[in-house]
Amino acid sequence: MKPTFHQRVRYRFDNFMARGTSAMIGMLFVCTLVIISIAGAVLSAAHFVQEVEGAAPLSFGEATWLSLMRTLDAGTMGGDTGTAETGALTRLTAEERALYDQLVRNELGHQIRLEQEKIGFEWLVE
Repeated sequence: MKPTFHQRVRYRFDNFMARGTSAMIGMLFVCTLVIISIAGAVLSAAHFVQEVEGAAPLSFGEATWLSLMRTLDAGTMGGDTGTAETGALTRLTAEERALYDQLVRNELGHQIRLEQEKIGFEWLVE
């Protein structure tokens, strides 16, 4: 009996994975490049424009580069800063509320954030 297409593909995939860790890392690398290229093509075809005054639509190379940078490290290399939290926080003490209000109003400086606040979870256990 002749093997089906699905069985042949699965057999080849299993043989490739049996080659070890380097084969798996290589497959991950190729898959990542394919996904980044697809993202670049979509951004380029959609005539995506960055949020810069008078910017032209991104070329395929520029869109692919931006996709790669966001894949590696979205915050640092991609230039993404995110948005500031300005919602109502109900469980703050008076001192925390005062600091939060100063941060929201940018009184301490432009877009200053508390990057890593140590918050204990002891209050969860009663």
